[in-house]
Amino acid sequence: MFIRNLRTIPFLILLIFISCSQESPVIMNEGEGYSFESVNDGTILEPGSSVNVVLTEIGDRSTLVRVILEDELGEDIATVEIEPDLLKGLGLPMDLPSDLEDGVYHLRFEILDGDILLHEENRYLFIASGDYEIKSLETYPPGIKPGDNISARVVLSYPEGSDPWLRWSIDETLIQEGFLSELGLICDLTVPDVAGVYSLQVELFPIVPEDNQFSSSFRQSDLFVLSGEGDESAWAFTENRTYQYFIDFNDGMANKMNPSDVPQLVGSPTPFTIGNYSGISFGEEDGLIFDQYALPLDSTGKAEGFLMSMAFSYSYLPDKGVYNIFKTGDENTYFSVLYLAESREFLCEFSSYSRHFVSMLPVDQIYSSEAIYLEIDYMPGQGVASLSWKNQGETLVRDEGLPVSSLMEGQTVIGSNNEYLGFPMNWYTLGVSSKNEATDLLPQDGISNEKLNDMTLLYEKSQKRLTGLQVENAELGDGLATLEIHSIQGNDDNWVFILKSMDGQSLYSFSVPSESEGSPESVVISIINDNRGLFLSTSMDTGMNGPFEYQDLLNFEIIPENGSPEAMDGIDVIRLFRD
Repeated sequence: MFIRNLRTIPFLILLIFISCSQESPVIMNEGEGYSFESVNDGTILEPGSSVNVVLTEIGDRSTLVRVILEDELGEDIATVEIEPDLLKGLGLPMDLPSDLEDGVYHLRFEILDGDILLHEENRYLFIASGDYEIKSLETYPPGIKPGDNISARVVLSYPEGSDPWLRWSIDETLIQEGFLSELGLICDLTVPDVAGVYSLQVELFPIVPEDNQFSSSFRQSDLFVLSGEGDESAWAFTENRTYQYFIDFNDGMANKMNPSDVPQLVGSPTPFTIGNYSGISFGEEDGLIFDQYALPLDSTGKAEGFLMSMAFSYSYLPDKGVYNIFKTGDENTYFSVLYLAESREFLCEFSSYSRHFVSMLPVDQIYSSEAIYLEIDYMPGQGVASLSWKNQGETLVRDEGLPVSSLMEGQTVIGSNNEYLGFPMNWYTLGVSSKNEATDLLPQDGISNEKLNDMTLLYEKSQKRLTGLQVENAELGDGLATLEIHSIQGNDDNWVFILKSMDGQSLYSFSVPSESEGSPESVVISIINDNRGLFLSTSMDTGMNGPFEYQDLLNFEIIPENGSPEAMDGIDVIRLFRD
């Protein structure tokens, strides 16, 4: 009845259901281990999906494995009995019945010796038709202080016509839960009034979970920092660079270029402030684990050029051991920054199958009260990078020839990952960026770069003789943004600005005159985009317009009012930037 060369076994009622109730004898064997690997609690599956079962620890006495599928009320639906040896190694996938209705189901795994139950494990899962996904979770505003009222917004994907269940929590303390139709996508909350690092989590359930089910496999977290002091970073976004990776340790600690890459928190790091600068202080057992690889290399291991910059200072110097500061890659090919206690040196190390590179910085060259800056500058086409250690604005050590072309995948770990100790340190920022060539397109009479100090450039267009422009999917995000349209004197025709929704519908428009007299030097559109919706005001009228529906991306169009291309002659530069 068991066919070894088939890798899929359907749930069949092979025997009359054997009840393993309280009447079944259970033997506790301290000397033997039994354990399964299968679906995680809270997994969402479609009807007819396969569930893989692996028996990782069998024990000496096991003669039979029984897998039982139950409904929410504990009623048996199907049972399969398998020889233990068939579940070794990769295990076996088992098809769930294709006619299951949406709901909560339980899998019970039993290991038996004849009629004697040796071991039992349970999992719960959801059967739900359609695609469910949490795309992103963001908190607003940035720079949260203890006791602040904030808003969190989640972006979801779920089947049309469904009404999923959401659960919000901070550090596993329930804030609110309910149907999406009742709660909406935004959670307003008051953060704790004690400085610290906190994890805000939202979980997505296709149906109402059972009371004892706190976890869903569809969950997203956002780490935020309550510091109470210091609003500045060791450095911020540089206007003439494009960032692929940026972590500001006095804010949310997610990669700001990919907000879904929220790190796993290890231990209990705490906020700190030195002067006007804020960051996060890590002890030896504290750390962050990012799923993303930190360097912007493609699948062939090549890059167009980038600069990795990190800033940290140390709390104290351990006497013995090796301590991790930063590591990205896998166990075979990686780039890491370490502290070697015995030799009192910082070590940058690259290691792969064929190459090994190190750069050392002795502690006695460093002013401990000042941040240590480490920069890796990679030039395209060379396959190697230069590495610089800096302190108090001075380059202490510079090494050439760091190979990076074969770094392609793996996690990024800051501090401890529970396997090794982290260096006791204060982290400020970590960024990976490339030079932004867009600024080279600016005409000499364009908008001054000085207006963009400490601002993030989101979109830029510089083009003479513009006949029309349609901009789709310009990143907007939460908070304040400004759109500047530089205009010079033109002909006697008007041009029109149109703000559009994601589906192309016009939300708001205004006309700009191009008469030779009174022509505006520039049109400024101020935008507020948060949990209340999108608001805008312009230099062409008075008052605030909106609210319109919240917009993740900005879509707008500029066209001649009367179809005359000459109306566009006056437009010189268009810039969208976040304040």
